[in-house]
Amino acid sequence: MALNNRAWAYFRWGKAASGMDDVEKSLRLEATSGAAYDTRAHIRQSLGSPDKALADYRLAMTFG
Repeated sequence: MALNNRAWAYFRWGKAASGMDDVEKSLRLEATSGAAYDTRAHIRQSLGSPDKALADYRLAMTFG
C-alpha cells in the first residue's frame, strides 16, 4: 500500500515515470490490488500508453 501511495504521489506531482517502479513493486507484492492497477493505469496513460492503461483500468475494476 505504501508503495502504491508513493507512486500516486509521484503521478500527482507530475513525475509519473518516477512512480512506475513503485507501482510495479506494489503489484508484485499484492497482485490483486485494484488501487495499484488504477495508479498504474493513470501513470501509463500519462506516459502515452492508452491501450495498456485501459487494460489496467479494467483490472482495477475486477479487483475493486
